[in-house]
Amino acid sequence: QATESQRSDGLLQMFAPGDHHQGGIIIPDFNLHWICAVHHYLMHSGDTATVAEVLPAVQRSLAWFARQSGANDLLVNVPHWHFIEWARLGRDGESFPINALLVGALQAAAGLAEHVGYAALGMKYRDWAQRVRTALRARHFDARRGVFVDSVDGLSGAQQPQVSQQANALAILFDIAEPADVGRIVEVITDETRLRRTATPPVTFTADPLNPLTDVVRANTYFSHFLYSALGKAGRFDAAVSDMHRLYGPMLASGTETLWESTEPVASLCHAFSATPVYQLAAHVLGVSPTAPGFARTEVAPQWGALSCAQGSYPTPRGPIHVAWKRLPEGSVELTVLAPTGVAAEIVLPPGYAANRLSSTQDGEQRLIAVRR
Repeated sequence: QATESQRSDGLLQMFAPGDHHQGGIIIPDFNLHWICAVHHYLMHSGDTATVAEVLPAVQRSLAWFARQSGANDLLVNVPHWHFIEWARLGRDGESFPINALLVGALQAAAGLAEHVGYAALGMKYRDWAQRVRTALRARHFDARRGVFVDSVDGLSGAQQPQVSQQANALAILFDIAEPADVGRIVEVITDETRLRRTATPPVTFTADPLNPLTDVVRANTYFSHFLYSALGKAGRFDAAVSDMHRLYGPMLASGTETLWESTEPVASLCHAFSATPVYQLAAHVLGVSPTAPGFARTEVAPQWGALSCAQGSYPTPRGPIHVAWKRLPEGSVELTVLAPTGVAAEIVLPPGYAANRLSSTQDGEQRLIAVRR
């Protein structure tokens, strides 16, 4: 349905199906999210037929972004509604968040192309993604603070001082940050003494005083998805769980049965883009993620953080993957994984833990005791 909304210039409509057509509001970054979502769909479903059908639309959409690239291989002064999310971010000139999303979309598009037999197209997109990564590292990284700034003047190359969780989460998630810098970035963007809410009427009105030289713009409900995903990738999902309590605790305490568009109940009170904990807890506390289309292979990499136990099932086309873990009195953790027939599940323990005992049953259940090294 999204591909059916595609305009002649390659951009998709803000939502589809919808009734606003050519004269409606366009959000370019939603196109990049859509491409990433198609890849997410492929990995979870294995449906290469649908991917092959929509791949030409992916190509047309990315061609629009190619036309927005400036002399430094970066998107510059992106037109239409440069949304990102309900927060006060640096969107002028060479804006880090949308360029980072472009890297993610290019990675996703490369995977889509390769899975349906277009290796040369995949190579083209991977090369483009690497050029954008290189430019972002060179122009947006503030070595003094150890983080990426939101925006850079496209002509002078001058960095604007503002820093955000949004930009730096994407830097981790899409491998823009050098591995040696990830620890420092996580330290800065999870430091509660630096984090500040920003106002973006008509959806958020409450704001904290913000010093762009020292403070960090806090993610709202939408970009908490990318923040939590980045923390999970960095092995710090404990910080994500802590932030969920802060962000969603007051919302739930109000008695609501739906998830709001923002932390304040002033706009949509039932908004899908705020639902990331539903996905994150399964993907990181249970630790389930596909590593081949349709869960032909999967990784089970739980992060227990400060939690004492967790159990649940992750649905796949081949049947549910059941995961349960609990802390034992002596400090070790018992982990049980039951995968359906045809799913090769690789268990990856958190850093600092090793499998002391591993047993498997005929029905595919794996059980181990994880102990601290």
